[in-house]
Amino acid sequence: MKQLIIHFQHALAALREINLMLSAAQFRIKYPSFTPSPDRSKPQKKYETKINTQQKQQHQQAA
Repeated sequence: MKQLIIHFQHALAALREINLMLSAAQFRIKYPSFTPSPDRSKPQKKYETKINTQQKQQHQQAA
């Protein structure tokens, strides 16, 4: 029974992967001229640095 459950989980994971590929293909068909901008391909750290500076200020105020 446990093996059957694992088998179905693997099959479900494969179906999700196929679904993702089909969604991507549909998107490419719908928007053929779409190219991701180079800015968005890199992780943006603006928010993180803002939080870090706020934490540093709080630590300085506490000390």
